[in-house]
Amino acid sequence: MPAIDDAPDGGAKRSPCSIWGGRPETLFRFGLVPVFVLICYAFPWRIWRASITAALITVLQEPSNPVIQLTFDTFSYDRGTFQVGISCTALDVFFGSIPLLWQRKRPLGQTLGFFALYFLVLSTINFIRLILGFRLYATGASWFAAHELMSGVFYFVIFVWIVRYRRRPSPEWATGRSIIRDI
Repeated sequence: MPAIDDAPDGGAKRSPCSIWGGRPETLFRFGLVPVFVLICYAFPWRIWRASITAALITVLQEPSNPVIQLTFDTFSYDRGTFQVGISCTALDVFFGSIPLLWQRKRPLGQTLGFFALYFLVLSTINFIRLILGFRLYATGASWFAAHELMSGVFYFVIFVWIVRYRRRPSPEWATGRSIIRDI
């Protein structure tokens, strides 16, 4: 079965495995996901967690419900004390999705640009998710509804986006065809 990068028809009518590059490559890519997540968790990401904490404190601060920073990654808000862990930063999602999004034939500069933009968008969406979750929690919702359920939806939406991204037709650099030759 041809890989997504090699599909001659631009990616139409492929099996679920072919969007990842065929069965062996699919197994390899999905096998790399936990490896990349473990690599992510091998580092403390102290500066990034401190930055997220500081940004949350700034956005959540209000006179009727003050936010108090306790440590570089811990703060009290409403009726609880919260620590910004690695999973709160979505770094684990970013690292875990690298093997699924990597396209072998994409030039390195475009690959780095893609992952930089992906990281910024993913981080922004995650930050909005955190803010909405904390605001929902402050209105009286359970932690499960405000944080855990929203996290599950976030992970699911990212996975669906990755699948849809991989199913789109391959651009010229992935198929090896020249647009000029096809005109």
